Amino acid sequence: MLAPMSEPRLYFGSNVLRDGRVFLLGGEYSGDFLQQNFTNTGEIYDPVGDRWSPIAVYPEPQFGDDPTILLDRDRILAGSIFTNRTNIYDIAANSWSPGPSKVYNDRSDEEGWVKLADGRVLNYDLFQSIATDGQYAEVYDPKTNSWSSVSPSDGTAGGAIRS
Repeated sequence: MLAPMSEPRLYFGSNVLRDGRVFLLGGEYSGDFLQQNFTNTGEIYDPVGDRWSPIAVYPEPQFGDDPTILLDRDRILAGSIFTNRTNIYDIAANSWSPGPSKVYNDRSDEEGWVKLADGRVLNYDLFQSIATDGQYAEVYDPKTNSWSSVSPSDGTAGGAIRS
């Protein structure tokens, strides 16, 4: 058996870090009775020591089950449940800093992000696509710290994402 998390969580962002530890953030449901509360707390599990350590609280009042993805230089990009903003967590410094806003006014809730071979992050803008009956996606480039559209609905898709 593993040590229990400091707070029970259901539906949260998680990443395996390069050193084998496990990062997790949020929870759509958390606490003793798994109440829906979109918590903004997180922790890191150390499998060698079998212990959880809290991390700095996410800078927005709620996080929930938004996407997170491991970037280079031991940083994690995290979405926002209600806005198009992002935040970046520095693992070594245990601190958050503002990240770039996504192109569209589209929250990250219920999205999935995937890392491309070149280190960029692909995102399908779920709520923008539903609201407009369109097809919207964008790419985060960690080299420029910016999002750009790759959407068929606005003509920026160009047929394929190139790695």
